[in-house]
Amino acid sequence: MPKPVIFISHVSEEAELAKILKRAIEEDFLQMVKVFVSSDTASIQAGENWLDSVGEALRMASAEIILCSKTSLTRPWINFEAGAGWMRKIPIVPVCHSGLKPRDLPMPLSVLQGIVASEVDGLDRLYVRIATTVDCAKPKAGLNNLAEAVRKFEDAYLLKVAKQSDARASRETLALERMKQALGEGDYVWRSIDRLSVKGGVSEAEATEILRTDPEIVFGRGAKSRRMIARLQSRQPKKADKSDA
Repeated sequence: MPKPVIFISHVSEEAELAKILKRAIEEDFLQMVKVFVSSDTASIQAGENWLDSVGEALRMASAEIILCSKTSLTRPWINFEAGAGWMRKIPIVPVCHSGLKPRDLPMPLSVLQGIVASEVDGLDRLYVRIATTVDCAKPKAGLNNLAEAVRKFEDAYLLKVAKQSDARASRETLALERMKQALGEGDYVWRSIDRLSVKGGVSEAEATEILRTDPEIVFGRGAKSRRMIARLQSRQPKKADKSDA
């Protein structure tokens, strides 16, 4: 008889936490359950189609754990996997970590019974849910070591996120400076966003978002192309002024 499958939904940056939970759950439940982690080679064998394997695991899952952080909740894939579990009406447990609390969860995750991964009480409630779902006794194993392993992951993860955030902010600041310099030069008062994105070294979508943060930037539409264009507020256009769009 196949083992019950517990599906852990996570983003790639949080794969290590998913593996920590997988090891703990399988060991504490005496290998009575199989925990599927999409980033784990033990869950997906070499040569298997990744997407097919994920879909099959979701179809077979008895319960779903969703690793929730301020980072993961912005990713569409997490919402897709959560939706798949929701449609199957299987138990879904949002596992909050790295500063996110169950009260911070958006709808519809907020209506579920979320837990905090670094708290023993939360982990105990997760184990109760798993035991109830697969119809077995809750392991008597202490959860202090697991909570401590989660906290160590969080310390390293938050440091990495902070560094990435600083690097992204620096990149966006430089991009904004280059785009504003382009807006202040030449005959064109208005510049198209796609051309500005090239000047800034970012994508068109990123350029739009970065420019929107600056109150000096005014947006419009090209008369012929209807593409989004921008100018500096200080450069008031005249009838004879040109646009590159």
